[in-house]
Amino acid sequence: MYSSTERNIPPVILNTDYVDEQQNDKSAVITVSHQRKIFQYWYLNLQTAYKFTELMYRDEQSDVYSNSNMHSIQNRAVANGWIGKRNQLFINGLLNYDVAYTTNYSGKTRAKTALGAQWMHYFGYHWKTMVGIRPEMYDSETALWQPSIGLVRTFWRSKIELKANFSRNVRFPTLNDLYWEPGGNPDLKPEEAQTTELGVSLNVKNWHLNVTGFYSDVKNWIQWVPGSTGFSIPENVQNVVNSGVEVGLNGNYVISKKWNISPSIQYTYANPTVDESTNVDNNTVGNQLIYTPNNKLVAGFVLNYNQFNLGVDYQFVDQRYLNQDNTWYMPEYDLLDAHIGGEIINNKWVIIQARISIKNILDKDYMVLAWRPMPGRSYQADLVVTFR
Repeated sequence: MYSSTERNIPPVILNTDYVDEQQNDKSAVITVSHQRKIFQYWYLNLQTAYKFTELMYRDEQSDVYSNSNMHSIQNRAVANGWIGKRNQLFINGLLNYDVAYTTNYSGKTRAKTALGAQWMHYFGYHWKTMVGIRPEMYDSETALWQPSIGLVRTFWRSKIELKANFSRNVRFPTLNDLYWEPGGNPDLKPEEAQTTELGVSLNVKNWHLNVTGFYSDVKNWIQWVPGSTGFSIPENVQNVVNSGVEVGLNGNYVISKKWNISPSIQYTYANPTVDESTNVDNNTVGNQLIYTPNNKLVAGFVLNYNQFNLGVDYQFVDQRYLNQDNTWYMPEYDLLDAHIGGEIINNKWVIIQARISIKNILDKDYMVLAWRPMPGRSYQADLVVTFR
């Protein structure tokens, strides 16, 4: 898969001078996978991929030219099978290698190694428990263990499902966090999160409803903060608590043999707040994180006719604070998008899909980042070629 995007970046809203900022993004992905049965009840899936990404930024007025690209090789193996009639085992291994070349730093590498296992045991027809463990290591650093445990109970012929899950997750600093010049911090610690989830799902005919409540406690939160040299630097500045609920409703209604419609609604309420700060001069404990809305809603539908489809999407994003003191914020916004597309060629050699999208149909003014206005009504064309 290959993609190339060229865009003009609008100036900050307070700038009245002519600005010529351009950004070009390119990416290419090559994936090879193989799946086979290795024993009577065991299967093996192997996948390897090469990914290339390039970002070129130019601001002629400020005489700024930046070029960055990354080469990534990703290898993954997953084996799963049954042990008896009530036990299912998943074993997976991961080996990734990244090399980054940028105007700010060059030739930095990172190797990621992970080996995990998940065991599922079925207690009769209605109960299921899951236990997993995943050690993950970057380069030669000490492996960090990520355990998880879950329990599922079904009712009403498996149409209702209650579930609970606890897990420990780790997010390592990015290469930019570590090495960006000026400002990178090679001494950053990885973020560590403990997450608890309780949920219920309901399946009735062609409708699926899912409601999940979550609570997460994150240690060593990484955030870019102003430094003494005038440049922002990433630091492990605070511990964060995030709680909320996610609600999803998806359906599929068959109108006729050729026609069907699939509506969907996704709503998220989240309240990420600072629980503890390592900076004694930072009075932000109890405040909400910047650029994180409390409420977010995405709703829409896709109308399908044979291999063609028409979709409409609506998005609402609540207000977002811009400073850690929560005294300055951007207002909420909502957008309406649409697309039409489908398969134009489908044979034993190739599949070609085309799609035309209209973004921000109502031509509304809004901003995702402060002082950076987003485009009004815009159009996008996509062509996807898949070789069999």
